[in-house]
Amino acid sequence: MSDESVRHYLAAELALPADWAVIPEQRFPETIAKTTVVLQHTRIEKLPEAPIGHLRHTIELSVIDPRQDIAKAEDALDDALVTLIQSLDGHPAINWTGAEKTMHRDTYVAWNLTLTVITSTPEPDEEPDEETEE
Repeated sequence: MSDESVRHYLAAELALPADWAVIPEQRFPETIAKTTVVLQHTRIEKLPEAPIGHLRHTIELSVIDPRQDIAKAEDALDDALVTLIQSLDGHPAINWTGAEKTMHRDTYVAWNLTLTVITSTPEPDEEPDEETEE
C-alpha cells in the first residue's frame, strides 16, 4: 500500500460527517470555510511482532473548526472528535494513540489525533501445481 493509498484508505474508513472537507495530503488551507480534516502521513515502521512485510504507518489527523467564536468551536469540535474516536475503537487496522487540542494558525480550534494503520504486503498469486506425467 503506498503513502497515498494509506491516506485515501483512512479517508474512506473514517466515519466523518458528509459536510466536512477532507484533505488527504500535507497541506493546510489558509482559511477554513467548513470543518476540515487534514491527513499527514508522518512515519512508517517495521512491525516486528508480525511477519515480514507488515508495516505500521503513523498518520496525524487534524480536525479544524471554522468558527471564529472559540467557545462555539470547542463545543462543536469536542463532541465531533469524541464520536470520531469512538468509531475507531475496534477497527481491525486503524488505532489511535492520543489526541491534543490546539489552535490552528492562532485562529481556529483544532484537534490533532495520532493514528496508526497496519498494512501488509499482498501475498503473491500462487502458481498452480504443474502435473507431471510418469
